[in-house]
Amino acid sequence: MPLTLYRYILFEVLKLLAASTLVLVVVMSFGVAIKPISEGLLEPIQMVKVILYTMPGMLTFALPFAAAFASTLVFFRMCGDNEITACAVSGISYREILAPIFVLGLVLTLSMFFLSNWIVPKFWQLAAREVEQDVARMLIRQIQRGEVVRMDDWIIYADYAQDGIDIDPTTTDDKPVPQNRMLLLGAAVGKTQSERRPILNSEGEPKKNKEGKVITEYHTRLRADYTAERVWVDLFYDDLNDRAYATLSLNQVAMNNPESGRLISLKHAPIKEQEVPSPFRQRPKYMSLTRLRNMAREPDMSPEIRYHKQVLVDALASRQLLIRLEKQFQQQNVVGNLTDHADRTVQIRAETVRLLHDRITLGTSKQTLRRGSEYGGRGIEVVTTIDQAPKRIFARTAEISVDRHALDDEPRLRLTLFDTVVAGSGPTDQTAQRELQLPLLKYAQPIAQPLIERGAEELSEVASTFSRGAPEVHRHWKMLDHRIRDLRRHITSRLHERAAMAVMCLLVLLLGGIMSMLLRNQMPLAIFFWCFMPTVLAFVTVSSGQQMFESHDISSVLSTSMIWSGNGGLAVIIIGIYAKLRRN
Repeated sequence: MPLTLYRYILFEVLKLLAASTLVLVVVMSFGVAIKPISEGLLEPIQMVKVILYTMPGMLTFALPFAAAFASTLVFFRMCGDNEITACAVSGISYREILAPIFVLGLVLTLSMFFLSNWIVPKFWQLAAREVEQDVARMLIRQIQRGEVVRMDDWIIYADYAQDGIDIDPTTTDDKPVPQNRMLLLGAAVGKTQSERRPILNSEGEPKKNKEGKVITEYHTRLRADYTAERVWVDLFYDDLNDRAYATLSLNQVAMNNPESGRLISLKHAPIKEQEVPSPFRQRPKYMSLTRLRNMAREPDMSPEIRYHKQVLVDALASRQLLIRLEKQFQQQNVVGNLTDHADRTVQIRAETVRLLHDRITLGTSKQTLRRGSEYGGRGIEVVTTIDQAPKRIFARTAEISVDRHALDDEPRLRLTLFDTVVAGSGPTDQTAQRELQLPLLKYAQPIAQPLIERGAEELSEVASTFSRGAPEVHRHWKMLDHRIRDLRRHITSRLHERAAMAVMCLLVLLLGGIMSMLLRNQMPLAIFFWCFMPTVLAFVTVSSGQQMFESHDISSVLSTSMIWSGNGGLAVIIIGIYAKLRRN
């Protein structure tokens, strides 16, 4: 066994491999850290830490090219110095010359597969922590510059912001203690909603594609806005689910609903938790193999699935609430377990009721309309308190719709009364109004919370039973199912991608050595070109196949074949060149 030759080849290849890999990894890691640096999230020391933490993640992309470069350069120099010729004269075959490269390639392949599936994700988490621990400082800077802060569907603006507020653990009521607390003064908080709208042509008609379908685009509009004297922002880090989130508590709030134009005052209003996005976590790309398998079994671990689950919860809770109200009206003609924004009891009595997909319509019976009454044949009665005095409101017709843009998880009701008479304590204390609205009515029993506690797949099964007659529930149910399938396809594609990139290290090492020996009489640039081009093409096919995997329009078999086709092409080239070398 030519052990001296093997040690010599391995030493030369490893020396160049280490140098070229280091250069590529440093450059690529700095490129990944550019975004947090440009956004002012990182101090100089943190910038160095983030670059160091992202370097292992760049090995997946840098190592195949560094291996091709090292193998090509070493064997080209050995051919130029006639060392390969000397080996051949000594009776050492090409197979023996390539043996150390093959062994090194196997080691790199196994190492890369282990690193990409278990070690690299840990470094991504460390990089995420470095960025996330300064989320408060980022928010403070944005507010001080007069910019708007965005969290999911919420936008926040404030006149003043203070960081590092002391936290008293006794005030958390057995809830998680926040890692950081901020105080915002003179804040404005808005809830937005994105929806698709048709694109209109010059004549005001919807544009259509060649298939006759209407072309749409996303529009974002403001659904509700709140102003508050003080806003407490608490930041939490959930190690179990590997995420960061924030909760907001508004004090002395004025709520405005653009749809109704109503302005309501509240002493206190909490906003449900909002995910804090991170560029280095919460995606399958940055997760370990164990975590990917757990996410495939429990899709709720994905922030995107949690978002679509919450959207489905809102739609499903609204539907269930309307069904409960409709049953109560049918059985008793009255609903009394409602309260308004000031916690005052509201009781609704109606003679006729009809459930639609997004609202309930209340009406007066024909008998009451014919007979008439003290209040003009108005068969709908609402008993509440207005200005600390008991009031009775009578109406001919009414609508109950759900307002899902409230701050908390539970849906609120909007009661709109038409052709009304407000009766006070005296017989002459009456006022007539054409339309009267009582927004933010709260149902006594929780509707959304039991749904939130269910898993995404379990919730999808529940939604399937309520989707008939509720197009919005049906749409969000299908969207959640679609996203769960997308997530699992994405996880599968990442596993294939990591395995293919690891195997590529072995193949490009062999390709570089064989190509250099075959083209030993060519110019160095020609050898580099014919070695790097297959490597680039193989890299592109792996990335393209991984993206194809995420598309439901392409089968899993075809996507998997695309991921591995690059390595298959490299293997065919290596076998063909090696066969030609043996003949010579």
